[in-house]
Amino acid sequence: MIVTIQRIFVIDGAQLGMLTLEDESVLCWTLEDEPREEKIAGETCIPPGRYELALRKFGGLYERYRVRYPWNEPGMLWLQDVPGFDDVLIHCGNHKNDTRGCVLVGHGAFVYGSLSQSIEAYTELYKLVSTALLKSEGVYLEVRKINEPL
Repeated sequence: MIVTIQRIFVIDGAQLGMLTLEDESVLCWTLEDEPREEKIAGETCIPPGRYELALRKFGGLYERYRVRYPWNEPGMLWLQDVPGFDDVLIHCGNHKNDTRGCVLVGHGAFVYGSLSQSIEAYTELYKLVSTALLKSEGVYLEVRKINEPL
């Protein structure tokens, strides 16, 4: 399975995009930190590319999510082998301060750079991806630059 983030624009330090499924249907909006010439830990978006997803069963965010969302027990959605980055996750959040260098998802987006209905979007994405991963199917996230054609 391949899910794709098409980055759309950057505003006020936040990068908005659309996450689509293989059939090109739109699943949700995404929010990331802005691109930077020099990486700042927890404040820089990942480079465009294709990244394998895995389930991560450790860390503070995982522990909080498994208590708050029992269905999240299999682990957090974790991007593998991101050049120059560690511990990049897909998770809930509404504002650029929530990203910490990760990818946030939501069903609504605002032009000033925030998301709404993040828990609902994360739940939907999580169930799709974790089901495939638990069946040992490969799942990849393809991140495309702004204005890069689908």
